[in-house]
Amino acid sequence: MTIYLTIAATLTIFAILTVWRKEWATWAGIAASVTLIAFAGFRYRTGYDWPAYEMIFAAVPELTGAVCDGIPRMDVLVEPLFLWLNIAIKTFGGGIETMIFVVAMINIAMVHVVVSRISKSMAIVWLVYFGLIFLVAQMAVLRQALASSFALLALLLAVEKRPVSSVLSMIASTGFHITGAFFAPLLVLRRWRPVWWLPAAVIGVGVLAAISGVSVAQTVIAAVSPMMPDWIAFKLTFYAATKSAPISIGTAGLIGFHIVVLGVLYVAPTQKERHDPFVVMGIWVTIWVLVAHLFVSEMPIFWNRIMMVSIPWQIAAVYRLDAVRMAPLWLRGGSVAGLAVFSAGLHVVGSFIGAVSAISDRIRGSC
Repeated sequence: MTIYLTIAATLTIFAILTVWRKEWATWAGIAASVTLIAFAGFRYRTGYDWPAYEMIFAAVPELTGAVCDGIPRMDVLVEPLFLWLNIAIKTFGGGIETMIFVVAMINIAMVHVVVSRISKSMAIVWLVYFGLIFLVAQMAVLRQALASSFALLALLLAVEKRPVSSVLSMIASTGFHITGAFFAPLLVLRRWRPVWWLPAAVIGVGVLAAISGVSVAQTVIAAVSPMMPDWIAFKLTFYAATKSAPISIGTAGLIGFHIVVLGVLYVAPTQKERHDPFVVMGIWVTIWVLVAHLFVSEMPIFWNRIMMVSIPWQIAAVYRLDAVRMAPLWLRGGSVAGLAVFSAGLHVVGSFIGAVSAISDRIRGSC
């Protein structure tokens, strides 16, 4: 836990420097990114998916073997681009540690580049990202993290009106993990700024669905699985079989956070900023993550994947607004402090609840 708190404190310092001296924002963001690349890239045998990735890396051949004899069938379904990334690293003499470092570098560098094109808030983004989603995204589900990074790049290219590159990036995202396809509709929706009543309706109906326990995900998966290729149907069935999780205090806090961000993106923009494509996309990714939270509330395996994309864009879009960038220093500093306390607090609450749950399970098991 000490190392995590140290990293969180370091990121908080970089975020404070960003709001204290605007000319330091670029260097503070780079320093934060390098810190996280080192933290995620040099880990060893940490993260609950490590054994699975070690098994995949050991099973793939080098390039000549893959071309001549094909890639052996895996015990788990693995998307093609991730297999070929492992093959390339193995061909050049790298090991599992090299693969972990390369993935961390690609992911964090790509998020950094995307965020830096939206606003000079990289250090602030990493502070929030670290507290809310980093340990899941960059320390465990590496394929989904790669898919999310390429999805972020696809959204950026779409906003910058580079449609071919955007579609190719989205295809690459799906090539690393099928969940990348979740974001494909945003490539088209980014042209339209949703009227206020649309997210209001999503939140209202979503809250009712979550309270009533309606399982939208189970219904959708049951309907579409028969129409999907076998390997996609298998993954959907796997997700449907995961243990349901009720909305916890931490999850409720996240939902509240997204609603606040949505309110800021609707209320704070100037007339010119209202149709800024980066702000419009910020609204859409926020709606997307709220849909996941409320309509698929029982399946964190879905909504935490959406958050890997939404969190960086949401924070960057908020700090793109003049009302935020030009706010008094005490207000900007207070917002960073609040974000630090919120993200760290949710992490601590989640860890505490997890520990209590584990102790309860042991006690019940001994009875």
